This record gives sequence, C-alpha cells and structure tokens, in this order.
Amino acid sequence: MTLQLKLPRASLEMTDDLDRAVIALSEAVVTPETWADALHKFARATGSVGCFLYPYKQPGQLLDLPTSPDIREYIDIYVKDAWYSRDVAAFRGWPLLKKGRALITDDDITERDERKKIAILQDYRYKWSFLNWAAIGLTVNDDLWALPLYRTERQGPVGPEQAAQISKVIPQLRNILHLATLFGTQRAKTYLDLLQAMNHAAVLVDQRGEVIAQTLGMSNLLGPDLTIRRGRLSASDVESNKELTSLLQRAVTRPDVLPTTQFPSYAIIRRPQRRPLLVRAIPLIGILQDAFGRARAILLCSDPETHLPVNRDLLVRLYKLSNAEIRLVAELGKGHTVEEIAEHLKISRETARGYLKSVYAKTGVNRQSQLLALLANLQL
Repeated sequence: MTLQLKLPRASLEMTDDLDRAVIALSEAVVTPETWADALHKFARATGSVGCFLYPYKQPGQLLDLPTSPDIREYIDIYVKDAWYSRDVAAFRGWPLLKKGRALITDDDITERDERKKIAILQDYRYKWSFLNWAAIGLTVNDDLWALPLYRTERQGPVGPEQAAQISKVIPQLRNILHLATLFGTQRAKTYLDLLQAMNHAAVLVDQRGEVIAQTLGMSNLLGPDLTIRRGRLSASDVESNKELTSLLQRAVTRPDVLPTTQFPSYAIIRRPQRRPLLVRAIPLIGILQDAFGRARAILLCSDPETHLPVNRDLLVRLYKLSNAEIRLVAELGKGHTVEEIAEHLKISRETARGYLKSVYAKTGVNRQSQLLALLANLQL
C-alpha cells in the first residue's frame, strides 16, 4: 500500500514545531481524547508521517496503542496480523533502548543489504512506503516505552541534526509520560473508591493481570478457595482457576470479546461444601481508561451465601418474570436449593422446578450458575 500524502521534506529548522508539539502532548495528559492529534503534531514536527507510543511490558496481544491518525490503519494491521511477533526492529531495538540509547534508527539494527531479506520490511513496512524508521526510548518509573517514527523515502532517515533536536525534548517527553501514568493510576483508584463505597468486592488488575488494589469487601472474601498468589487472583480449585485465568487474560488483552456467548464475562469459583463464588470482569476501555493508566480491568466478586440481591424491576422489564418467579430467583440468590425454596415458599417441589424451568426459558440460561451470574451482572 502506498500513502498518498502531501508531505514536506524533513526540515532541520523544526525547533518551533517541536515546542508546539510537546505542548500539545502535555495538554493531552488531562484531555486523553487528544492524544492522536498531539502525536500527529509531534510526527510532523520531526519530519515523519506518523508515530505511536509502544510499551515494552505488554501482554501477549498488544493493547490499543495511542497512535497518530495517518498510521492508524498500519498499526491496526501490525497488531491484527501479529507482525509485532516477528518485527526485527523490536527484537534488536528494545535491547538498545534498555541500555539507555535515546534514539535509534534502521542503521543501528540492520545492514542495508540485510534489509532486502527481512520479511517484515519487504512484505509489510516498505509496501506502506515507510522506507525509513527511527525510535525514541523513554524510561518512566522503570517502565520502558518506545516512540517509533515512520518516514517515507522522500523524507529520508533521521539525520544527525534532527536527532540532536529531537534529543533535546526527550526529558520533556519523559515528564509527560510520567504525568500521564500518574493521572491514569489516579483515575483507576477513583473507580475503586466508588466500588468500595458501594460495598462491592473488587480488585483492579494491570495489563499483566496483576492486582494493583482491592476493596475491603474483596479482602474479606479472600481465603483458601480464592487468594492472591504471586500478585494474581488465584483459585485453589483447578478447573475454577482455569476459568479465572482465561477470564483475566481476555479482560486485559481482548476486551472486544467480553462478554459474548462463547466468552462469558464471569468465572465460577467452586468451593468445597459451599456455594461457588462468581467473579465478573469489566475491561477498562473507552472513557474508563486513558492510554497510560495501569489498570486494565476491574474484577467483581459475588458470594451467593452473603445474599445476592435481586433487581426486581429489571427482571420484570427485561425478562417478564412473574412475581412467583421473582420470589424463586430471590431465594436462589440467597444460596438456597430448589427443595429449600419449595419448603420456604410453601409450594411443591414440582411447582418450584416448574418456576425454575420457566425462568431459564425467559432469561436464556440453562444452569443455576449462569442464572446467578446474570443476577450479579444486573447489580451494576
């Protein structure tokens, strides 16, 4: 693919443009919706087509990356087709940036003749006319980021004079990234404080699935069946732990598939001699997450034995449940069996099972665990 962009030749006199671009990036810290535009300005100030912010510490599948608009499609394909898993620039570039290099180019990682044999260059990057590449290294709070710059043949490689001017703003870029991270973390804590006030058992997890913080309600639920081990929420039951691990992985790496029929937004934590716990995942996407916040998902935990409240109005409006069916659902939410419910409501077991069968049909579930998960979802 060839970009049809009218781009000026890279200019050595770019100090003013760089200063304005840095100001735009600093303003994006408090207005996250402007990151793309600010990155666009920074790319053009450096004589490039586009740029994006790329974290070194990342899950198996890349998260949505803050990207300038002119390379948005390019980066989407880079992620979708897993080019990052065979990107020579990443394999050879990250070690150089980790050693403290402020800026690297193609010449630092490959020989010119070698580039003719590298698939990602010939089959992907060059087809987009990005014959030149450079990357700025930014270390913030022991986390390493790269800011790759994509350039056409006409713009040429980053020369010594340009590199010197870009290097002068790197300390400012580090400060901007540091502030963005702090703001994102504070927003995440605000969500957790709200859940704490609502008496929810909840934890915040980062992009690696590790627990950042938890509410008091969550602390009270932790024990031998569900605990935090090596920084991650873990279940003692093997099958439950598989469900939890899968849920967590999807929440932080594939929020687009949560929830669906194939990928439920909850995990069932089975407990010997007790009702199972339900863990629900809420990915932090869109307005709930800026580009740099550490938190990637909220996990909510419900314990049916402590009474799962029923949202009667929603059950009527969404599923047309009768009063008798709602009473049965309410008792299930308290952790009672169908036999116990029949005795408590003074109805026969056959009648109770009939109500339950009707509830299953109306709500589209076929197991009590799914019904309990539905009740948990209706609480938010």
